[in-house]
Amino acid sequence: MRKILFILIINSFLYGDWNYYINNLNKKEIRTLKKTFNKGLKYNLEYSLSAIHIKESLLDKYSYNINSKYSIDVGSFMINSYQYLKRHNKKINLFNTSRALEELRNYDINFLEAVYTLNYFLVYYNYNYRKAYASYNCGFNNKKSRCKKYSEDIISIIKILRKNI
Repeated sequence: MRKILFILIINSFLYGDWNYYINNLNKKEIRTLKKTFNKGLKYNLEYSLSAIHIKESLLDKYSYNINSKYSIDVGSFMINSYQYLKRHNKKINLFNTSRALEELRNYDINFLEAVYTLNYFLVYYNYNYRKAYASYNCGFNNKKSRCKKYSEDIISIIKILRKNI
C-alpha cells in the first residue's frame, strides 16, 4: 500500500496536473489531439507537436495572448504574429497584424508554422529537444527559469502521451 501511495505521489509531483488533464479530455479535444498527432507523423514530431498543442492552448484554436500592439500569440500552437510577419517578409503594421491574426486562426497554417518553428530550433540546437522546446516558447532567450519549466512541461506531457496513445 505504501509503495502504491508513493508512486501516486511521485507521479503527481513529476507530471503535475497534466496527467489529470490528458486523462479527462472530452471527445472534441481527443479528436483535435488525434488530428495533431496524425499530422505530426509526417514530420516525425507527433509527440512534440501534440504536447506543444496541449501546453500552449489546451487544444483551443481560438486561444490568444497579447504581448504588445504588433505581437500577439494566436491559435492552437500560439504562433507569434510579429514573428509570422517577419518570416513572410511583410511590413509590421496594424493592418498586417490583423490579417496575420486571421490567417493564424486557421489550424493548418498554425500547425505548419509550429512545424517550421520547432524544426528551426531543433536544427539550430543540433537536435537538443530541451533547448528547442525552451526556444519555441522564449526564442533565443531560453535560459530563463520559465523557459526551462516550459521545456520540462513539454517533456512531462510527452511522457504521459506515450503512455496513453
